[in-house]
Amino acid sequence: MTLITNFISSLIYKKFFFASYSSSFGLFLNDLHFFYFEIFFIFSIVIFLVFFVIISNKRTSNGYYLNVSSILINILPFVVIVLLLLLNNNVTNGYYLFNGFYYNDIGINFFKCVILIFFILFVFALNSYLASLKNYDFEFILVIFISLFSSILILNSNDLVSLFFIIELQSLTFYILVSSKQISSFSTESGLKYFILGCFSSGIILFGISLIYGFTGLLSYHDLSLFLSSTYSVFTDSFVFSFIFVGFMAGVILLTVGLLFKFGAVPFHM
Repeated sequence: MTLITNFISSLIYKKFFFASYSSSFGLFLNDLHFFYFEIFFIFSIVIFLVFFVIISNKRTSNGYYLNVSSILINILPFVVIVLLLLLNNNVTNGYYLFNGFYYNDIGINFFKCVILIFFILFVFALNSYLASLKNYDFEFILVIFISLFSSILILNSNDLVSLFFIIELQSLTFYILVSSKQISSFSTESGLKYFILGCFSSGIILFGISLIYGFTGLLSYHDLSLFLSSTYSVFTDSFVFSFIFVGFMAGVILLTVGLLFKFGAVPFHM
């Protein structure tokens, strides 16, 4: 009798487990249907990285290296045009993905198009600078392309945690760009200083986010705005809620200071 009971209970557990797993997996697949732009962006970065690492060591018949950076510059405008076409998906209403971490609407798509168009103009203006680079020095352009991805993805951020991770991704690309000139001691010194300052500001941002979450229990922009709009009158009438509001404002101040350190804005600069 005990064996039969254990067998039935295990079947019930497996049924509910796989049902919940399949539903959550289906929800994840439904999210990916709205994520074509970002998926294509990530795959293009990976393909560029693998492909150009392979051909960067190839030599021509004259014994010179291939002009890999020029090839990448010529391909990037076509990739950006495909990204612009993927953005034209007739988005009229805003929608949330990945449990509220990602938000998109027609206004965000408009600003994405503006950023991509300016990037195409930047790529054309970069041709004159490529003359000072080595023919196989394509990492500089690829890092700028990764920075473009983080700059676009930050528009869809709807949560303080996702905001922090996207800012850190962008900061990593900036550390590489600042210290990219290996023959220059000034570039190495500035990259090291920027890295130390970035780590310090990341700690301030995390501490500010922890204060906001600790006093409110919320991380989403929408939830925080509703929390402030609905309880602002209560904060002024109760000591407990006034204490919560003070802690929340301390977290916002620390978050703002950390972001200003990241931007290098006066007086939070080195």
